[in-house]
Amino acid sequence: VPHLAELAGDERWHVQRNAAALLGMTRSADAVPTLQTLLRRSDPRVLRAAVSALAGINDPAAGRAIQTVLRAATGDNRVAVVEALVAERDPRVVPMLARILADADPFGADHQLVLDALAAVGRIGHEQAVPAVAVVMARKKFLFGRGKARAFKRAAARALVAIGTPQAGDALDQAARTGDGLVKSAIR
Repeated sequence: VPHLAELAGDERWHVQRNAAALLGMTRSADAVPTLQTLLRRSDPRVLRAAVSALAGINDPAAGRAIQTVLRAATGDNRVAVVEALVAERDPRVVPMLARILADADPFGADHQLVLDALAAVGRIGHEQAVPAVAVVMARKKFLFGRGKARAFKRAAARALVAIGTPQAGDALDQAARTGDGLVKSAIR
């Protein structure tokens, strides 16, 4: 990892991208700090490789780094991050996305982050995400936030439909029976 960290400091984007890919292959938590520095680069090609590498590392710091870059990224960079997460439909990314859904506030500044994470979960289509999606769908706020609630409840319903497993179907049925009015309309 230390030798690869030197490569990540190179100014050429293709060297940084290759260093990120190699760091990801190590699957080592020691690679996370170097990959975090690559996340600060403005080139979407480097960003995508760094996110793919972090997604394969089973470490809470890697998940927090991806959550942070998802919050901060806009435009092409946000698209690059989401595409990197779902590109290979790797089920190892699902726990990280579930953690993002559990930690994020869909009514606050994390609203777009939650929508992107739900879209990514739906595209990956792994049933391991069903409990996290069901919890997000059930979130409520008593004052204000109706438009945001409608948006993320619809996105959660779409994600469960896209997952398409019996467990996802059961979660949809349960939500249709016990959910609030926004959940029921989102499911319809």
